[in-house]
Amino acid sequence: MEQRRARIHRALQVIGLRQAGRIPHRRTVKRPLGITILAVALAWVAVGGLGLGLVSPVFAKVGVPWVLYRIAGLTYGTSALVAALGLWKLTRWAHRAFQVWVASALIAGSLPLLTGRAAAQSWWMLPVGWSLLLAVLLPLAAYVRKSVHAAA
Repeated sequence: MEQRRARIHRALQVIGLRQAGRIPHRRTVKRPLGITILAVALAWVAVGGLGLGLVSPVFAKVGVPWVLYRIAGLTYGTSALVAALGLWKLTRWAHRAFQVWVASALIAGSLPLLTGRAAAQSWWMLPVGWSLLLAVLLPLAAYVRKSVHAAA
């Protein structure tokens, strides 16, 4: 056993991984508080989106196209979960995942306005809703991009 440990130690020294008797640890970066809060919020939102995707057949009783709501809920929940994971780990693809979640949020948020009973009378709410969502989410996307690229 001791011979094996000595051989591994020598091999690691040869390739430069062992210095001063220790293998260097993975580079750690302190996650900004805003990214932590956003990742936790996205994880909770993912639970809601996936839950909507699972219970959407209930909407069939009120005459709503529940298949669209199921697809939108599952897409929204999955993209939120992937974005939350990417933000939590500060990966390079976290910004792209956040952008995908923003797109799925816009689409999922548009469904009630496009498929509801009063869709013809409330056509003006769609651009207003998109404007309000984008006014909040675009600065968040810029913050995510800045934070992720600073950590990478």
